[in-house]
Amino acid sequence: MPKVGYGAVADAPAKDMSVVACSQEHGFVSSEDPLPYGNLPIGSRLRILPNHACITASAYDRYYVIDSDLDGGKSVVDVYDRINGW
Repeated sequence: MPKVGYGAVADAPAKDMSVVACSQEHGFVSSEDPLPYGNLPIGSRLRILPNHACITASAYDRYYVIDSDLDGGKSVVDVYDRINGW
């Protein structure tokens, strides 16, 4: 996917939808097909497959691991400490 930008839209109504720009508050989704936006009213939530996750990962000192098969993802099953200093 050479035009993935900052991330691909999972289960998108058009195959070429991607995040083409982002800021702290929101991102901008683009598609060459203008029709999919009718299926995404204002306030729709999208699952984004990020191209790079460093900015998200660096905000936390540890990660809480859940198992969605255990109890619907409500319980923490492990804690991963972040590795720093690379």
